[in-house]
Amino acid sequence: MGNVFTLTYAASGGSLQFNLISLFPPTYHNRPNGNRPELMSALNGLNPSFLRLPGGNNLEGSSAPNLWKWNQTIGPLKNRPGRPGTWGYENTDGLGLIEYMHWCQDLNMEPILAVWSGLYLDGTVIPEDQLQPYVQFALDELEFLMGDASTTYGAQRIALGYPQPFPIKYVEVGNEDNLWGGLTSYQTYRFQMFYDAISKAYPNINVIASTIDLTLPGNADGDYHEYALPDQLVAQFNLFDNQNNGVHKTLVGEIAVKDGNMPGPNAGVNYSAPGLQYPEWIGSVAEAVFFLGMERNSEKVIGASYAPTLENINSIQWQPDMISFDADPDQTALSTSWHVISLLSNNRIAQTLPITGAEYDPAFYVAGTSASGGRLFKAAVYNSTGNVDMNIKFDGIAGGTSATLTTLTAPSGFSMNAVDGPNVVKTSTFHFTANSAGTFHFTLPNLSVAVLEIKTPKGYSRVMAREYFEAEN
Repeated sequence: MGNVFTLTYAASGGSLQFNLISLFPPTYHNRPNGNRPELMSALNGLNPSFLRLPGGNNLEGSSAPNLWKWNQTIGPLKNRPGRPGTWGYENTDGLGLIEYMHWCQDLNMEPILAVWSGLYLDGTVIPEDQLQPYVQFALDELEFLMGDASTTYGAQRIALGYPQPFPIKYVEVGNEDNLWGGLTSYQTYRFQMFYDAISKAYPNINVIASTIDLTLPGNADGDYHEYALPDQLVAQFNLFDNQNNGVHKTLVGEIAVKDGNMPGPNAGVNYSAPGLQYPEWIGSVAEAVFFLGMERNSEKVIGASYAPTLENINSIQWQPDMISFDADPDQTALSTSWHVISLLSNNRIAQTLPITGAEYDPAFYVAGTSASGGRLFKAAVYNSTGNVDMNIKFDGIAGGTSATLTTLTAPSGFSMNAVDGPNVVKTSTFHFTANSAGTFHFTLPNLSVAVLEIKTPKGYSRVMAREYFEAEN
């Protein structure tokens, strides 16, 4: 039986009316109006770098006037009016702008602040001659977060009890403005108006377009979203290989495998169908392949985020999701994709290294140095008919050098982690040394993700790498 909250009203007549009932168990870092500890601990286990807030469709609003209004999500909860949400339920906006900032602080994440761009989800577009107030609305939000006591909105933040500013380095203009009939207006005037105003007021802010389907001005960056089938995502391993290596980087703001593979040349995601209940292992490995291709081109990519991140299984609007939960914190499910992202993110490459002799498919990989000066080799095996032999040699690594290999596998490609179910992902760790030639030899099974970590001696500074790949058995 779940928790029961009972009020006994002893008066003989009349009625009681409530406009705010807010009950909180202990929160992460004991934040007032904060987040659930086990969910934040799960996110912290991903070693996250950024939070894209306040989300995508949540920002846009389904129709006028229900966009996310930052100034109505601050202050006491009883003063926040709320609004009809875009996913079929009422938004209380108890999770407001300040709460998002605290969320970022608690997990040491960079906020990527999205501002409304003049497009509702029903296709309504604000005309050019009426857009300026919304541009100013975004500037007011930035002033609220970063302004000092001499500014109107900075003083408002300080009066609410937050004297220290919340620095913002990234601002994204809108969400998926290539959809809902919004692309033409976004290309011709909407993005440019926001870009010009924000860049003028805050020259050090990186302004990000919500799509890559436009010619980016100045030093603006773009956002790429992809929901795909496993095979389709694997086919994008080299997506960034030939992209512009200049000033315009790409944020992969939303990425996930939504459905299982389907036959036929025109197979694709069916957005009218519910999708997978939970991420499946084959899809999580496909996501790993995409992430490795992205990491090979890290100078061109800001970062990537699985979407959606959280799912309350008692109120489902989209599937699959990375972390699923209900009222019982002991039943939280960390999906197979969570385990893949955790392994890759907690073993980050600081500098990618050139690879010679590379043959990709069925093994996909990237090599580089770690922040501590060690060497990292990351791999994912997809659609192999057997084990794949790997022979890895980093230039300058002598025979007898120790290494640790961590592998992730699952019983089948259809394995999934469900709420109140067992963890199907098997993590295996192996310790071994390089042979006399300095080569590390190991095998990886089909549908596996692996990280090889080599801790090099202090003072070693060579960064050139060589890699040798042998065909599958």
